[in-house]
Amino acid sequence: WTSEMSRGDAAAMRVPVRNLFRVRLEDLVSSEDHVRDLCEFMEEENHPAMQSYFHRQVKLADVHSGRWRKELSSQQIRRIEASGGEILARHGYV
Repeated sequence: WTSEMSRGDAAAMRVPVRNLFRVRLEDLVSSEDHVRDLCEFMEEENHPAMQSYFHRQVKLADVHSGRWRKELSSQQIRRIEASGGEILARHGYV
């Protein structure tokens, strides 16, 4: 996971900031503001159907956001944080 996130970060560094919008599924599901911001970034109309899609089709519990903290042992969590803590923090997971 950390290597894929690092590759994504490296690719994002090559894109002008004005052309980059990071999307996390958990944000789309938990915040209508994020859907609105995404539409604005894409210069698309923000239809109510798009807002409700994420709330009807994808439940926040299904996204598994933070599930690793509940299901892994404290030793496993320490290893994850030691190897990917910076990336976890940069992307809002800790």
